[in-house]
Amino acid sequence: MSKFLPASERQTEKTQQNQQTESEHDKHPLQKFTDRHVRKLGLLLLGGLAMCLLSFVLLDDITATVISGSFMLLFFLGYMVWSNVIAAYRAKNWKDYVFSRKMAANLFVLLIITTACYLGRNDLRDIPHYYQKDFNVFTGVPQDIDYFHATSSRGPGSSTKFLLESGEVLRYRGLIQDLDPEHAYKIEYLPHSKNIVFLTDLSTGQTWRMR
Repeated sequence: MSKFLPASERQTEKTQQNQQTESEHDKHPLQKFTDRHVRKLGLLLLGGLAMCLLSFVLLDDITATVISGSFMLLFFLGYMVWSNVIAAYRAKNWKDYVFSRKMAANLFVLLIITTACYLGRNDLRDIPHYYQKDFNVFTGVPQDIDYFHATSSRGPGSSTKFLLESGEVLRYRGLIQDLDPEHAYKIEYLPHSKNIVFLTDLSTGQTWRMR
């Protein structure tokens, strides 16, 4: 078809083809792989997000946090390594890469992850204690019982707090509004976060488990 075109148009078409070939040649193998399998990678990511959601719905303990948190952390770290390899390959020299927008974005993401890990450090430190069932135990009458709830009785942030005479504040994630502050309780809780794992009303025998 191109042989019937004028010479100037044939030259333009040839130049465009050469540019496309050079552009494809300049791509890093990881970028080529992404371009070829973008739909599969997208479905894999959606499947992972669905697994995170199901872990929160089906599991009612810290296992959900471990599964979903681990997946999201691995995804972000994998994405950062993947994208940085491509960005470093494209850069003309190391200065262009170090002072690029990609490096700034990396530092921002790492700052977010570090902050999240710092704020949740007590929960992270309690993971071994949870799986080894190494709980602190309080048995007796708490000094006071306090309630906190967000928009509804089962809304996010809802909790029941037990204030002990020692000054410790133990928290149960969820509302238990029918508790009698004069009853004696057996409270098994995690040592660092002070989150209650098992709560038993010794007067009635009723038991609650960490949600």
